[in-house]
Amino acid sequence: MPPPDGHVPDAPRPGVDRGDGRDTRGRYATGQENKPWVDKEQLGLAHYAEDNDVEVTTTQVRVDYPGSPQNARKYDGLVVNGDGENTYDGIEIKSGGALAKYLQPGNTQYQFDNAVNAGTPARGTLDGNEILVTRVIIREEP
Repeated sequence: MPPPDGHVPDAPRPGVDRGDGRDTRGRYATGQENKPWVDKEQLGLAHYAEDNDVEVTTTQVRVDYPGSPQNARKYDGLVVNGDGENTYDGIEIKSGGALAKYLQPGNTQYQFDNAVNAGTPARGTLDGNEILVTRVIIREEP
C-alpha cells in the first residue's frame, strides 16, 4: 500500500535525475542542458583523430546485427577502416566511471562490441549508404 502522500520511493520516476544525469528509464533527465560527458566525448574524439591522424565522423548511426544483445547501438564516432567498402571502426569514448560500468559482467554494450570485434559486423545507414562497423575501439578520456 502506498504511503498517504502517494509517493512510492522505488517507483520509476521519468525525468527525475537518479544522480548520473539520467532518469530511472536510462533517458536524459529533465534539466540536463549542460552535459559534461558531451564535452568529454567531443574531446575524446578530437584526441583520437589527432593521435591517429584520421577523420572522425560524429554523425550518430544506429547499427545492429541479428541476435544482438541489445536493440542496436550508436557509437560516439566512426572512422573509415580498410576492411572493405563502407567499413568503419566504431569509436566509443568512456569517461568517469563509464569504463568500469562498461566492463561489468552482463553489460550489453560490451557484449555487442565484443561480437563486432570477433567478426560479426553491425550494419547501419550513413548518408543513405549502407555501412558496416567491423571493429570497435574504446577510448578512455580522463
